[in-house]
Amino acid sequence: MVDFAGEWRDEADPSISQGASVTAGELSAEQQRIAFLHDRLAVERAAAQAGLDAALTDGHEQRWHREVAVRRLSEQVSRLKLADENLCFGRIDVDGDRVYVGRIGLFDTDHDYEPLLTDWRAPAARPFYTATAANPEGVTLRRHFRTRGRRLESFHDDELQLTSKALLDALAHPARTPCATSWPPSRPSRTR
Repeated sequence: MVDFAGEWRDEADPSISQGASVTAGELSAEQQRIAFLHDRLAVERAAAQAGLDAALTDGHEQRWHREVAVRRLSEQVSRLKLADENLCFGRIDVDGDRVYVGRIGLFDTDHDYEPLLTDWRAPAARPFYTATAANPEGVTLRRHFRTRGRRLESFHDDELQLTSKALLDALAHPARTPCATSWPPSRPSRTR
């Protein structure tokens, strides 16, 4: 796990293959990406708030048009405010592309609505939850972020490549795995 609370450190998480290492450049890039996503969220929130303010002061619209606009924009502002905490909580590398997963979807309107952040409920985010080493679904890396506001506090990686050293070792020596040593469970000497 990589923890940003104090100074940068690179600790080996026992669940991560020992071949995985995190560089200072990766840490900086992830922190910049999360800050960028928060900036993008702030822009969207400000635009929604401006639209809400305009709808509230518009006396030219028919009353029901205005009420519909106010309700829609109020919900949008609330949704964007709630998304600020733990905005981006993970990333998957799928077929060479990085897909960031978070509380809401954010899109780059200048580049044909390219996804910047994928909503956790979207089908494109499904592999973040369902990919395993046995069935990686095209995912080579799953990264979990722990954030506080705009600050990336820590992250850890799940390597899902079948060529990872840890997986090959587990397959080569199944008796060393915790499941192999605890199954089948021991039975009491007498049953009732």
